Amino acid sequence: MRIFITIVFILLLIVPLSGDDSVSILDAVGKYKFPDSESVKSAKQKATNNAKLDALKKAGVLEDISAFESLYRSETTGKGYSEAFSSLIQLQMRGATKNCTEQSNEEKKIYEGWREIEVRLKCNVVKFKDGPDAGFIAKVDGLKSSYKNRENLKFSIGISQDAYMIGFIINSERGFQLYPNDYEQSKMLSKEIGTDFPRREKVNYKLELNKNDKRNEHLLILVFLKEDIAYTGGNTSQSILEWIQLVPPNKKVIYNHPFFVYE
Repeated sequence: MRIFITIVFILLLIVPLSGDDSVSILDAVGKYKFPDSESVKSAKQKATNNAKLDALKKAGVLEDISAFESLYRSETTGKGYSEAFSSLIQLQMRGATKNCTEQSNEEKKIYEGWREIEVRLKCNVVKFKDGPDAGFIAKVDGLKSSYKNRENLKFSIGISQDAYMIGFIINSERGFQLYPNDYEQSKMLSKEIGTDFPRREKVNYKLELNKNDKRNEHLLILVFLKEDIAYTGGNTSQSILEWIQLVPPNKKVIYNHPFFVYE
């Protein structure tokens, strides 16, 4: 699916982590068994995911670890992706991995037609002291469960306190930043009045299927922030997830909405 707006990198700001603890995990280990038909690149990514899970466990961030595993399985199968991701980003976990560096990786044959790869990482795990702010609430109206090919995405926002917003759209293949963009700069949302998106009259968020596609599943993610924090990650769903998790729970509210685009 394509959306016809141009994305731009804006001023990069560091997510504030002051007051939170950072734990260094020197030897996080992840393994993955895979058939010869699967690429080593794919298998290594899954082993790396497992190593990040191991880092969280070793740092004592244990709540709802199974949701990460559910997400990674859905990436493999392509089934129920938005549902898994939607559940995961709502967890408001009290920790996240950061600045992971690979220490080693080793691949070996375990029996005919099957191999195993082991990845070892050094990771920092941020452990947040504060939980979500129950008084920080966002309401989103105007979204639909399905859109025709080339239809425009529109919605309106109501917020309980002045805040900023970053919007993403993800699917099982990739993710990208919807807002802010080249034509709409980051601007505070007022608690006094609702805000319509797109914010500019001449801007459209046009949803278009890729060639030969008849139907695609997507997830809109809106992250409301108490501070103007820029997205600094890549164009993958996992990069978006990891960035969202690094924003302290008391500084964000997350809204997500699954939808289909069809011919």
